[in-house]
Amino acid sequence: FVLLAFFIFSITVIKGYVMLKNEMGKEVAIRKLEQALKEKDWDVLKTYIRSDTVPVNEKALAPLLLYLDKHPKAYAALRRDLEQQWKEKHVYIKGLTSIPPVFTMKVYETQFFMFDQYVFEPTVYSFVVRIEEDAPVLVNGEKVEGEATKEPLVKKYGPYLPGMYEV
Repeated sequence: FVLLAFFIFSITVIKGYVMLKNEMGKEVAIRKLEQALKEKDWDVLKTYIRSDTVPVNEKALAPLLLYLDKHPKAYAALRRDLEQQWKEKHVYIKGLTSIPPVFTMKVYETQFFMFDQYVFEPTVYSFVVRIEEDAPVLVNGEKVEGEATKEPLVKKYGPYLPGMYEV
């Protein structure tokens, strides 16, 4: 009986520790992302920001960092969005929520069967332009090719990470 009670107590303590560690892991991940964005620490940003749609590199992240440089209050909004996801398990649902978050916090992998590693998946954007047949479209000074849509003379461009772009 004593052995069974000790086993149950041990499992409870370990489970509580893991839950606390994972909650603290979320806070640490948010803090590291925010610090890496402020310091433009590319290695940390590449570790924490993951996307299957857009390659995460200096060129792709430059418009986001430019936006954050010009709008320092955006850091508070970013932190608020991430904390809301963390506390309320709230994730943007297209059509039901008005503004998608810049990043969605996700568990990338669980290490040692107990500790979650958190990453941030950026929301990606595309835009459409109605243009003449051979008119070039420049995004941040570079010519880009659009994807044809159902409508004639309308092309879709993207995907792009959030940020400040000149079209």
